[in-house]
Amino acid sequence: MKFNLLFLALATAVAAAPAPEPPADTNAVEANTATASEAGGDVSILATKKWQASGGCKTDWAGRCNAQCIGEAKQKGYNCKNVDSDITSSGCFVGWNTCECTCFY
Repeated sequence: MKFNLLFLALATAVAAAPAPEPPADTNAVEANTATASEAGGDVSILATKKWQASGGCKTDWAGRCNAQCIGEAKQKGYNCKNVDSDITSSGCFVGWNTCECTCFY
């Protein structure tokens, strides 16, 4: 009986918790300037575009996050030289993750 009450209290607390807010700017563009030593003597500017892959919090991003980012970059018309992906758990319930994408121009 105590286990049922504990489980019910936990389920109620999880259901009552506020949903995580999405990042403030999901299509942020940043310009990064490399120093001469970092660029091997050649200073250049690298622009990036970051977004969260569609799908939100999931438990199965491993093995498909990078492919999702590449597909979304093409679908959005981004002309990326390289696409990077990261799996992060920020804003998700324990064990759930989001797929964060970065397009390098």
